[in-house]
Amino acid sequence: MFGLYGSFKDLADENDNMRLPAPLRKFIADSEDEVYFAIRLLIFAVNVIAWIFSIFFICIGIWILQEKHSLGIDNLSSDPAILLLVIGSILFVITFTGCVGTLRENLFLLKMYMAMIVILFIIEIITALVAFLYADKTENRVFDLIKHGIADYHDDPDSQYIMDEIQKKFECCGAYTFNDWNHNSYFKCSSGDVLACGVPFSCCKTVGMNSQCGFGIREKDEIEAKHVIYTDGCIVTLKWWINDHLHIIGGLGFAFACVQ
Repeated sequence: MFGLYGSFKDLADENDNMRLPAPLRKFIADSEDEVYFAIRLLIFAVNVIAWIFSIFFICIGIWILQEKHSLGIDNLSSDPAILLLVIGSILFVITFTGCVGTLRENLFLLKMYMAMIVILFIIEIITALVAFLYADKTENRVFDLIKHGIADYHDDPDSQYIMDEIQKKFECCGAYTFNDWNHNSYFKCSSGDVLACGVPFSCCKTVGMNSQCGFGIREKDEIEAKHVIYTDGCIVTLKWWINDHLHIIGGLGFAFACVQ
């Protein structure tokens, strides 16, 4: 019955279109073709750009791992280069499927592409909810990452770069306190090194002016140290920053979800 109704409806729509003047029918058909072509072109262009970025991430990740291997650094369990490779590989598969599916108008590939986008979106939502609901565990995870960065400072170029950028950007030092740098083999007070009882230059308030401003600073009391370095830990300042910019973070997350 419904099939018969659908047939009558399609026939009625066709008859309505037949009543329109020929130029108007041609204009409507051309407009639909142009809209379809524009959508295909937009999807293809976005995927090509993302595909190029994925190749860039993969190449950078491989290059970093090769450089570290040549330096004798093979700790892959928490290496940022591995994260680049994973993100790049996932992005490559998704965008390649989208590009080929759109270009070839392959329904199977387009369905795969849509399924991967939906799965990725669900994972993002779940990750955000878990991070919010289990804030304490998230904080502990961040602490572990920063503690790892402190321990490997001077031994791992990536850890050194990341810690320096975090401390300069957020004007902080260490994880919860500047004394956390005692967990580094070079900066601990018993090391006997010139860096003993010090902190990296990125903790200094005069960063760039004197690279040795953090030398021996932890031998002084905190009040005196405050005049030279940032004494607040990075986890504390990160929490302050997130609270101050929560509306921006939420807006960007919503915009990214809409694009997906």
